[in-house]
Amino acid sequence: MWVPLPPPYAGPEVASQQLAEACGAHLDLRIENATLRTQNMAKGRFDTAGVIAFSRAYRRFVSATRDVDIVYLVIAANRVAALRDAVLIATARALGKTIVLHLRGGAYDDYYRSEQRWMQRVLRQSWGSAACAIVQTARLAGQLADAAPEVAIAIVPNGLRGERHPPKRTYASPGLTLLFVGHLSRAKGFLDLVSAFRVVRAHHPNARLVCAGELEATALVRAALATPGVVYVGIVSGSQKLELFQSADIFALPSYAEGFSLAILEAMFHGLPVVATSVGGAPDVIGPESGYLVPPGDVGSLSEALCALAADAERREQMGRANAIIARSKYELEDVARQFAHVFTALETR
Repeated sequence: MWVPLPPPYAGPEVASQQLAEACGAHLDLRIENATLRTQNMAKGRFDTAGVIAFSRAYRRFVSATRDVDIVYLVIAANRVAALRDAVLIATARALGKTIVLHLRGGAYDDYYRSEQRWMQRVLRQSWGSAACAIVQTARLAGQLADAAPEVAIAIVPNGLRGERHPPKRTYASPGLTLLFVGHLSRAKGFLDLVSAFRVVRAHHPNARLVCAGELEATALVRAALATPGVVYVGIVSGSQKLELFQSADIFALPSYAEGFSLAILEAMFHGLPVVATSVGGAPDVIGPESGYLVPPGDVGSLSEALCALAADAERREQMGRANAIIARSKYELEDVARQFAHVFTALETR
């Protein structure tokens, strides 16, 4: 498993770490850290530091790959990272290894179609070398239809351990608390959320928007943090993150692109209603019993959804209970690890 591990504490890194740990009981694994950048904002950047980091990582990759039968990689959907992935995939193929790719995002098809023809050829050769590609929901299954239609697709969702995420029982905070966990950036819909929150606060003056995650260092994001009622707590983990989820009333993540958001799954395990955008695999995860899905960039619809939940404590409670049940029935980490392991055992028996 050539996987990105924290830091940074973003969805792909955290999800990969948890999955790798859980799969140790089911597969004979060698786990290697593929992370080259410790900050989200540095991902996909081409510079001297990145070249040096990759050259060192490549030596580890070659050494580790010689001793395994199947090579599993989490691939990216931007040019710099995709070229890096192509080198690794070509190396594994030259060494005669079976290749499994994991698509943790939700826009690989869009990325392929946006690329120049020479890069599309690279992607077809690279991605098409895989024996299997893993996606996170059924809605994401067609992401290689243009680039590598011959590659078998397996659906394995994200997972979490339920006992680490006790469901929220009450909404007893003195004022309404909205929670955002993710990269504070335009791409994650942070600016849209702050605009919608201003509408919520007009009706609920004591409302707060608590935000956690890495901060995009732009003037617009910093200006948004100065909005009354917005509270930024930095990058969180462990007990601090638990407290945030336990003290919140609504979870919101209006991203412009997602695969299967681990933050949304955390909110579900904690028994929170979710307001998100209808991108990536979200429509396969969030139904009318669990929250609201709105079009990306539609601040008006986002405001309406948040205001509807803000005004209806009973509805929040119902959705939160439904989410806790759904999360534990479909996304327990041990069940997901068994599904993941089955992908590899099936390849071994071919």
